[in-house]
Formats: sequence, C-alpha cells, structure tokens
Amino acid sequence: MSEPLVVEKLEAQPAELHTWTGKTRQWLIKKLPADKLLPEGQPSYVASWIYVFGMGAVASLVYIIASGLVLSLNGPAWYHTSDFGHFVNSTHLWSVELFFIFMVVHLWGKYWMAAWRGGRMLT
Repeated sequence: MSEPLVVEKLEAQPAELHTWTGKTRQWLIKKLPADKLLPEGQPSYVASWIYVFGMGAVASLVYIIASGLVLSLNGPAWYHTSDFGHFVNSTHLWSVELFFIFMVVHLWGKYWMAAWRGGRMLT
C-alpha cells in the first residue's frame, strides 16, 4: 500500500529570505492566503445592477484602447477611404460614448448606494 500524500505548507524559512524573490513570495503568502484569494461567497452588494454598468465601462475602455491603436497605426487616410477603416472609426466613436454613459451611471449608482462606507472611500 502506498502512503497518503502529504502536502507541505509553503513557508519561507528565514535563511531563504536573502533574495528579493524569497521576500516577495513571503509577503504574497502573508497578504494573500489561499482561503481569501478565491472565496466561494460574494458580498451582497455585488448582486446590484450597478456593477453591470461598471463592467460595461471597463469593456468599452478596452475596445477604445484597441480600436484607437488600430486607427493610429493605420492613419487617417485608411479610415476615411477604407470600408473596414470607416467601421473601426465609427465603433471607436460609439465605444467612447458608451464608456462615458456607463461610467456616469456606475458612479452615480455607487454614490447613491453610499459605496464609500466600510473603508472603501479610497477606492
């Protein structure tokens, strides 16, 4: 019969902490323990629809950056003459407008929900 597998805890010994990687690993283990890193339950305020607008703002921002990069690399002659360039230019404009709307609705919702309570004011 085989012996049961024993999983040892990853703790840095004081002798290991002479490198910056050992110190960083020790700091991460202390600050981000495994039971808090990926919790199963979520706070009740996460079930709010206001978070959907926050995620919409983040998704719009990602598209703004990606489409702006494409537009800047190809130049104005490309997006004024090409059908696909015109499409990218138009969706870039609409994503900027959606980003602003989503961000304003999300921030207004957070303000009216008094989301600065509980030590989240700095966020």
